[in-house]
Amino acid sequence: MKVLTVHPSFSDINARGSEIIAQQTYLLLKEHGVESYFFANAGQHYLENENFTKYFPDTSKKFSLEWWWNTKAEKQMEKMIADIKPDIVHIHVTNNLTYSIFRPIIEKNIPIVMTVHDPGLICPVRQAWNTKNNSICKKCKGINTLPCIVNNCSQIHKMSSSIYYAIRSILEFMSGYNFKIDKFIVPSNALGNLIMSKDIPKHKIIKIANFLDDIFLKQNLQNNRQDYFLYAGTLGDYKGVDTLLNAIKKLDKNIPFKIVGSGKDEEKYKNFVKENNLKNVEFVGAISRSDMIKMYKNCISVVVPSNYFEIFGMINIEAFSMGKPSIASNIGGMSEIVHSGVNGLLFKPGDEQELVNCIECLWTDKDYANTLGYNARNDALRLYSKESYFQNLLNLYQTLL
Repeated sequence: MKVLTVHPSFSDINARGSEIIAQQTYLLLKEHGVESYFFANAGQHYLENENFTKYFPDTSKKFSLEWWWNTKAEKQMEKMIADIKPDIVHIHVTNNLTYSIFRPIIEKNIPIVMTVHDPGLICPVRQAWNTKNNSICKKCKGINTLPCIVNNCSQIHKMSSSIYYAIRSILEFMSGYNFKIDKFIVPSNALGNLIMSKDIPKHKIIKIANFLDDIFLKQNLQNNRQDYFLYAGTLGDYKGVDTLLNAIKKLDKNIPFKIVGSGKDEEKYKNFVKENNLKNVEFVGAISRSDMIKMYKNCISVVVPSNYFEIFGMINIEAFSMGKPSIASNIGGMSEIVHSGVNGLLFKPGDEQELVNCIECLWTDKDYANTLGYNARNDALRLYSKESYFQNLLNLYQTLL
């Protein structure tokens, strides 16, 4: 069996999110003897120096119509599938490769599997969340992406960014390619239910939870400590960092917090910490995976305070693998992973006082935190192994051949 994995980024430097999942899936297939290839943007320090990088398109132009419909990527994909003749094309993310790459795959009648990493099938900016009233947003539908522009939903950048995403979403819908994808993999039922509202048939959707690789599951946990609460992720409002910092402001100043990551609001948060004299908060910055594992090992719990529709939340199961519980927003797919009072604690998104209560609970009762962490570790081993993931994926591929 030959499988072509698609993701714009296949770099081994600071990989995160969907990129890590795509890379790990590619490596897992190779490990089990599947003939594997990947298709990505040109000009990266790749995970592996494969000779098929000659097919990769250059998408480095700062502004171009190729942002919306990349004819270069389309031609390069056509060349690659003509040469390697894959049995399955597994697409994770298109981004600046754009939906143009679907055309040659479909014309060759090659089965397409897409892993859905965000609510992008129903939301141009891939969040599907109304931050004003903390509810799922489905205002954009089909070619009507005007709400995205009117509300300037892409607050990460400027209005021009909202316009860009709105136009891209229209083009993706008009292509009709979403309806020609054979199977959609979702990591949570919450996401599966969400994309069904985009008229994706239920029989095309299969839940396969994300998995943990051996670097997490084979760690020695004997010397773990409980030194601080840990946030790790993008530093932005939609990730709930504002909620966390406001909660910290209400808490005992002897409770230490470490914040890992970077983002557009980093300076704003650092100024907030300085202005409020929160000396118990340390900004660590972006770190390597090996350093991240050390951070997990020595925390009391991770805190995942997202204010938008989290489809899964890898940080939860990564913390679980280190025997640490999660304090998480009861939102999206996270409530399928974090079970309050079993392997962590859930709180209402944006509710600072509920978050305060959760943090105080584990700070004052480290034995309880240990119990939750013990259950979390067992869940990580039982539910998120790579062998289970591979078997589910292989079974899916075989149904399409």
